[in-house]
Amino acid sequence: MPAGQAYVATAAPALTDDFFPSSGKVVFGAKKMYTIQYSHKTALIHADEVNARRR
Repeated sequence: MPAGQAYVATAAPALTDDFFPSSGKVVFGAKKMYTIQYSHKTALIHADEVNARRR
């Protein structure tokens, strides 16, 4: 996605789960992600990589 673009999140950020196959470890709620609509597709964006604001 190009920098400086604005998109509407379709839901509040959700906590993610990560699985590390090399160790078999599962980390629950490690990160937050927003779901957005981008180019007629659904995309997940890490919350710490965007500037979220309410309108």
